[in-house]
Amino acid sequence: MNQIQETVLSWYAKSKRNLPWRKTDDPYNIVVSEFMLQQTQVDRVIPKYNNFLKKFPSVKSLAQASPADVINEWAGLGYNRRALYLYKFAQAVVTQYNGTIPENREQLMELPGIGPYTSQAIRCFGFQKDVPVVDINIKRIYSRVFFRGEGSENELNNIARELVPPSQGVAWNNALMDFGATVCMDRPKCNSCPLTSHCSAFKAGNPTKYVKPKTQSKFAGSNRFYRSLIIKELRKNDKFTASLQEIQKIKPHDKSDEWFESIVASLEKDGLIQKTGTTISLPK
Repeated sequence: MNQIQETVLSWYAKSKRNLPWRKTDDPYNIVVSEFMLQQTQVDRVIPKYNNFLKKFPSVKSLAQASPADVINEWAGLGYNRRALYLYKFAQAVVTQYNGTIPENREQLMELPGIGPYTSQAIRCFGFQKDVPVVDINIKRIYSRVFFRGEGSENELNNIARELVPPSQGVAWNNALMDFGATVCMDRPKCNSCPLTSHCSAFKAGNPTKYVKPKTQSKFAGSNRFYRSLIIKELRKNDKFTASLQEIQKIKPHDKSDEWFESIVASLEKDGLIQKTGTTISLPK
């Protein structure tokens, strides 16, 4: 394990990515980056992260904004519910903790939008705690190196806890994320990998194998796709409003009015839109 730690950290010292959220230990900035990075590519997140923090520079400024402004600023990142969760997170922090983000894991997990992974990421990168931060990239590395491309959730988490070097949790977790994103990828670059002598999957002759997460259904043409189109239409004017008749233009010819109404209703239920008569808008 010591050899693996030294090898990965040495690789990271030479190959680390230059990412804006690595230049701060402000817990709020870390929270914003973690919400944005969920299921969204790093290159898309970087400009949105910088712009978002210019508009909402603190947890209090975000909590005082309107949901419409937050959802509008989220344009281009997808999964608009994340914007709403981030907004509700900020409001809860202001209400419950006077604007100070807690570092306790249990307290973090009680806040909107925070799950096991995000709570650990905030504690590590925002509070410099030596805790494991296990995303899909890191699971892939551990699966290949220690379990020949297999390994249960408990086994992967146990290895993750054991491997965090004392006083180097931030560097270690960042190193693994970069390593999984650029070397030990879905199709690994074994020819340039410094861990092949330690990798059980490589030694077993099956270096591409790993425990894969459940894949999401196709986005184009899905209900999620049309939900995003409705939000996109509402972003087009300063008041973030449109008539149902205008919005209904996005409905494909092979879909019924009832189907379209169910899409609108789902957005309303999630708090992403408000419906007043024949007018819909982003939430005020």
